[in-house]
Amino acid sequence: MPRSEIGDGTVQGKKQDPGTFVYMVSGIDYLGRTVTKKGAFTLVR
Repeated sequence: MPRSEIGDGTVQGKKQDPGTFVYMVSGIDYLGRTVTKKGAFTLVR
């Protein structure tokens, strides 16, 4: 993965604590179908 696609572990300039985070995102595509993506990532320092 290119470095430009990797976050730097900050949110609005503040360093975040290490940990495992889960996410779920839903949206509607251009055909009107609901698209849901979910996963997890680990932030290490």
